[in-house]
Amino acid sequence: MSEGELLQIEKTRKLDIKEDIYFEIIRRKTASLLASACAGAWSTTADDETTEKMRLFGEKVGVAFQIKDDLFDYGTANIGKPTGIDIREKK
Repeated sequence: MSEGELLQIEKTRKLDIKEDIYFEIIRRKTASLLASACAGAWSTTADDETTEKMRLFGEKVGVAFQIKDDLFDYGTANIGKPTGIDIREKK
């Protein structure tokens, strides 16, 4: 997660984030957090195949969550949290 945050800081200062870099940032941040949580499946089953499937599931959900969260930042609907913060912070 720290590497993702450092990459985001580096790229937001230059304002040159391309799609592949955007996905790399969210994979290293939100997706890695959810992937790690889902990989906890190993504690209930020592099956490596099941654990990897759960890790991948967490990664995909993390990517989807972050994309949706980022899209909310550009909207005007009342979604229950402040919007526009990422824009103001040039993220």
